Amino acid sequence: MSSKAIVFVTAVALCLVLAATVLAGAKTKRVSVVVDATSAQIVKGSKQKQLRVTAQLDSSFARCERQRSVLLYRSVNGGLSGPAIGKATSQGGGDKGSVTITGTSSAKIKPTDEFLAIAAQRKVKIKGKAYVCKRGVSAAFSATSV
Repeated sequence: MSSKAIVFVTAVALCLVLAATVLAGAKTKRVSVVVDATSAQIVKGSKQKQLRVTAQLDSSFARCERQRSVLLYRSVNGGLSGPAIGKATSQGGGDKGSVTITGTSSAKIKPTDEFLAIAAQRKVKIKGKAYVCKRGVSAAFSATSV
């Protein structure tokens, strides 16, 4: 191969690399969300099969706190155990980020049973830029501890 051909092939390869970098664009910024279970109580008259949990979502962007799906799960040793027992959507406005979930379990809920509240991941646009509000997981809490 002649030196002109090598220079040409190198220039084409460099152009392709630059084009791929430009087309890939910037990475989508990821915003963390903290879920804090503020109260939990077994619903009276439910044969100890319902649990009402109040939680607060906290994030650096208010949009990541509003209108988020929050799921309630039973927990065993800090991990999930079975399907979600409850689902609710967080509030906007003055009560931004607050959510009350009523979960119904197939088995009786004991005061020592552990639970997790999980806020689902969500994509939002703020001033034309795309952000991903990451999934938020609460610390494990019992039916009467918070």
